[in-house]
Amino acid sequence: MLYAFGVGEAAISFSAIHEGSVSHTIRAVGKVSQALSKLQQGSVVGVRGPFGSAWRSGDLRGREILVLAGGVGLAPLKPLIDELCRDREHYAGADLPSVRQKLLDDLEKTRNSMNQAMHDIIAVAHSAMDSAAHPSEEYVLAGETNLMDFAELSDIDTLRRLFDAFSRKRLILDLLDRSISAEGVQIFIGEESGYDIFDDCSVVTAPYHVDDDTIGVLGVIGPTRMAYDRVVPIVDVTAKLLESALSHGN
Repeated sequence: MLYAFGVGEAAISFSAIHEGSVSHTIRAVGKVSQALSKLQQGSVVGVRGPFGSAWRSGDLRGREILVLAGGVGLAPLKPLIDELCRDREHYAGADLPSVRQKLLDDLEKTRNSMNQAMHDIIAVAHSAMDSAAHPSEEYVLAGETNLMDFAELSDIDTLRRLFDAFSRKRLILDLLDRSISAEGVQIFIGEESGYDIFDDCSVVTAPYHVDDDTIGVLGVIGPTRMAYDRVVPIVDVTAKLLESALSHGN
């Protein structure tokens, strides 16, 4: 943090660390940064810190590293880049084409994973629509065995308690009822569900409507470390697709 006396304080990171001194890179866009940019050699500024977390470059040894930043966002990364360059022999080397191909491969894996997740959720949605002819079926549950793929949920005792919870409609229906009047996607992480059995799980839900009536809730249960950036939009989009299908009678 840098302080311009009589003006204010702004969060500005180191852009270089030297023997006995540090450097800051400043873009004059606000009153504090403009005041700092006008200072002359020998001027006094206020400094607070350091804050945040250090770059643990030693943990990256033996790995290929790609540093991405934009604009002045590169400035705080410069000390890390300097450190990596000084000890370059300790890090795996890769040319830009290789890095590009790896990124493309990772994107393809992510796309396939999202497609499979969307397929699974739509399958549950179809089951929900098929069960509409059977009013006694208050909710449809599928794919619960997929939870065995996650280490934190795969021990026998945890699975037994989870499957027991799934068999007790009251717990599931309570979570869904808390989402039925909500606007858009709701996320319950760990103890937010209100049930100890779901402390290691997260639940992502979204209601779906026909006209002005909420007729159901679509949800996904997974570990607390689930990929929310993928699951949340999939649940949201699938609920909207279900709304569209029901509204058009398909």
